[in-house]
Amino acid sequence: MKYKAIITDIDGTITPSIMEGMPSNAIVESVLKLNGKLKLSTASARAVQYCRNIWKALSIEDPCVVNGGSQIVNPKTEDIVWEQKLPNGAVAEVLKRSEGYADTVGVNGVIFNIKTDSKKIPREANLLVVFGVKKDKTDLLIKSLCEIPDTTIHVMHSWVAGDYWDVHIIHKLATKKHAIEMVIGIMGFKKEEVIGIG
Repeated sequence: MKYKAIITDIDGTITPSIMEGMPSNAIVESVLKLNGKLKLSTASARAVQYCRNIWKALSIEDPCVVNGGSQIVNPKTEDIVWEQKLPNGAVAEVLKRSEGYADTVGVNGVIFNIKTDSKKIPREANLLVVFGVKKDKTDLLIKSLCEIPDTTIHVMHSWVAGDYWDVHIIHKLATKKHAIEMVIGIMGFKKEEVIGIG
């Protein structure tokens, strides 16, 4: 069977796992050789604003998964093709349960201080990230957050220096798996015709 598309993760796959990470020249050259031969998409926990320069560098034009699987966007126009928001009340509940575990949260890629920005934090979101949770407190926070209905939790090593973790909260039907399957359908391919890189 002939492959028709590649869907790749970003952090630790095509870029270093740092906020300003960009693909190496070797990655850019390899991807540009595929133009016209294979469709190319990314699937990332990053928000659009942290993917934009990567998409441009790689000339990506096909739908891409962002915000941990809670949105599919057109990388050229940044229009939302599909999205699944967190359930009503989930953002407020996450903020309440995160007190004492971290000072900073990200809502759809915008960073807020939990205490000083509490009135500015949107109460509707696709992805909410609790940044910089100490490793020894992560399990307690996850246990508490798992009680929030219709959500799912992902934990990743933090971009914050040291032994910290970032806790990602999305709708249970908004995982990368769900969104990747939708992107494959939007492209009109079968799973067997797509290479996944992560």
